[in-house]
Amino acid sequence: MTDINKLYDSIAYCNKCILSKTRNTIVFGKGSQNPDIVFIGEAPGSDEDKLGLPFVGRSGKLLDKWINKYNLSLDNIYIMNAIKCRPPKNRDPLPEEKNACREYFEKQLEILKPKIICALGKHALSNLIDFSVSSKYSDMRGALHTYKNIPVVATYHPAFILRSPQSAEKVYDDFELLLKTMNN
Repeated sequence: MTDINKLYDSIAYCNKCILSKTRNTIVFGKGSQNPDIVFIGEAPGSDEDKLGLPFVGRSGKLLDKWINKYNLSLDNIYIMNAIKCRPPKNRDPLPEEKNACREYFEKQLEILKPKIICALGKHALSNLIDFSVSSKYSDMRGALHTYKNIPVVATYHPAFILRSPQSAEKVYDDFELLLKTMNN
């Protein structure tokens, strides 16, 4: 059994916060256990909570489109959320819920050892760097950040692009930065 599977087994029945009472399942992650890139969202949505996999709904289909455009696949990437349980009605996770998952989130990244991380949205980025979610997220894009010496590129969450398709081109700029940084 791999370390990532051991970590999953250790949290499969977590009850450290109130989200354990409303979830259907833990949404852990999917992809390579030796990824070049880890894509991180904030928390699972309803489709993810039903299937136990991250980014499987409409947002996931858009993320798949971006990944395919750059010839990436689950063979060389990993997709996860910072929070492993769905907040009711897709509300933002509460600070105590984020804190309850923090140990698992950090351990997951430690095991995966990605070359680079892509934060999908401001809430995901706030789990990686000191960043106030009340700050203007667009100012965080286009620059490299770091999480424990791992480069981090911030882009928009697919759900945001579904609501604001006029910003889609900016995501492609972010992917270009992501790949350029990874390949250097």
